[in-house]
Amino acid sequence: MAARTGKEFVAGLRSPREVWVNGEKVSDVASHPAFAGAARTLAEMKDAGERMPGFGHRYHTKDPRTARLFELAREAGVDGAHIKAARAVEKSFADARKALPINVDGVIGAILADLGMNPAAFNGIFMIARTPGLVAHVIEEQTREKPMRRIDPVNHGYDGPPPRNIPA
Repeated sequence: MAARTGKEFVAGLRSPREVWVNGEKVSDVASHPAFAGAARTLAEMKDAGERMPGFGHRYHTKDPRTARLFELAREAGVDGAHIKAARAVEKSFADARKALPINVDGVIGAILADLGMNPAAFNGIFMIARTPGLVAHVIEEQTREKPMRRIDPVNHGYDGPPPRNIPA
């Protein structure tokens, strides 16, 4: 059953799972110093009916970019407490049979935190990451479409280049 309250969310974090931080097995994720603040904040958000940034996606039940970013972070030795916390939260949702996977912003935030970056810079980093796509949209609009036209919110389609395989 999915948590309806912050208290139920915290109780769900205490369900059987295996989480390690700096070689130490964490017996209680909700009260461990690396996770307690996040657990408390998430419980408060749950009680206030707020959405949790970094989790869920409007169209996908799993963001394919997240697995690759986790893999790259692990290969670079940046698989720290924040990534482990994000994965623990994701697992608690999965255990509760609630499809709320970590999204690309959540992974990037966890990686940046494990790198020791100031969280105040995170939104700027997220915006920079979206810039290439925005530039591509602008170019497409400028070269292919009439300015100031109405776009039908239902009856439209993509007719650009097909997806391509880019080697890692």
